[in-house]
Amino acid sequence: MIANFPKPAVKDNVPVDENWKQALPKLLYLWKTADPDWIAQREADWQLLLQTAFDDYPKAEKKELGEYFKYGRKLEYIPVGDSFFLTPYDSPESLLQLFNSGMLDRSDRDSMLSGYIFDADRFAACHWYERHTTLFVEAILGNTYCEVFEGKPPHRKMLSLPPSKWCDMYTKAIECINEDIKWRPIYLCVDYFISALPHATDMRDRQFIEVYELLELVNTRLAEGDMSGRLLTFASELKSKEQDILKAWEIGEQKLAAMGNQS
Repeated sequence: MIANFPKPAVKDNVPVDENWKQALPKLLYLWKTADPDWIAQREADWQLLLQTAFDDYPKAEKKELGEYFKYGRKLEYIPVGDSFFLTPYDSPESLLQLFNSGMLDRSDRDSMLSGYIFDADRFAACHWYERHTTLFVEAILGNTYCEVFEGKPPHRKMLSLPPSKWCDMYTKAIECINEDIKWRPIYLCVDYFISALPHATDMRDRQFIEVYELLELVNTRLAEGDMSGRLLTFASELKSKEQDILKAWEIGEQKLAAMGNQS
């Protein structure tokens, strides 16, 4: 029976009822504009970002993004895919304040929960890329898959990526291992992956979850002995939790079988 299988945790997210013009002044303390050293580092970081993340942006957009990045100045809406990373949050508390502020609307929070750890690699050249994305994993995602909802019926909506889709995207870690990528935020999410697998029963995405391929690659690369640093730590963690991963995957298989018998 389906009822015998565990269900994912559920959490309701309650954002602040405000718009970005009301929210931004409350966040300006994050920009240390009175500190010459901070400003100098911000300027150096911006020059790097111009070359690595925004090189193909129109000149007017670059100027607007630069003003926001360096001084917290914002005249109009900036896409969350840019503004979120460019905001200098520096703690779990300030990250949560940003996430639930009027700087983001519900579709923005949906976008960040669904894709931030997978898409932020275009900022990987920044020395604080790891710190920024690690804070997101720790403060927003956590260690256990959770269905995050926002709003009240009939407008209540799930912000989290469905577990099958999340696991599909996660096993693209195969590319990171193949390409010897030094670090990505998904390296911190092994336990989150394991907790999501039993609920990954939507065959539209489950069919693309490369669990066995990922584990086979990990075993091969570890045997070759040519990985190092954070990539080696990630691969070693996957190897040490191989049986947990397979067990979680099997629970999904059993759930699918029970669903088939019940229909």
